[in-house]
Amino acid sequence: MGKSILKRTDFDNLITNLRGEVGVVIESWTLMREYYLLTNQLDGFNYDHEQFMANMSDGEFRKRNIIKKKLADDVISRLSELAHKSFGKLNFYFATQKLGRLHTEFEEFHDFIINNNFKAHRDEFISHKKLPPTWDGHKAAYAVPYLTILKAIAKALILMKRIDQIYIGENSSLNWQIKRKDRYSYDIPARAKYMQMYYVKQKTD
Repeated sequence: MGKSILKRTDFDNLITNLRGEVGVVIESWTLMREYYLLTNQLDGFNYDHEQFMANMSDGEFRKRNIIKKKLADDVISRLSELAHKSFGKLNFYFATQKLGRLHTEFEEFHDFIINNNFKAHRDEFISHKKLPPTWDGHKAAYAVPYLTILKAIAKALILMKRIDQIYIGENSSLNWQIKRKDRYSYDIPARAKYMQMYYVKQKTD
């Protein structure tokens, strides 16, 4: 079944939509970063416990923390999906199998996601949640630190860029530089913005 889907899937359809999904991860991260800054918790070494406790009595501060957590969960969940090994889904496994290349690079990304509890956190606390049969079976939330999320995003970007080097060609690096300049612009939905990258190639040819 998987091999049949692999054969029938249009290459342009797969790579373009995969890049769009990576673009959504980037967009969620830029927003998440803003809320980390708003809650003064981007740098854990400058953490003021007394100030934090005072802030927790502020409803606006609590709202910012809720938004920050939801954005972090979105990034964690999407990165987990990108590392999933399945056909017919938007993930790097499907793309590298279609390419017939970059298998080692995918496995490194996959192992990082698994070993740093992205998938476990997603499965237990975000979506497709597992329900233990008793209260005693519930676990505490897995900690996925901000810097670990950054490393995972960087690894996803590196792998996507490697795929685009094969798909788009020599112009891919320039195209990604162009997209980097407007990653904090929200005038166009991120998915559409990154899916259009192939047409940037055509304009620069």
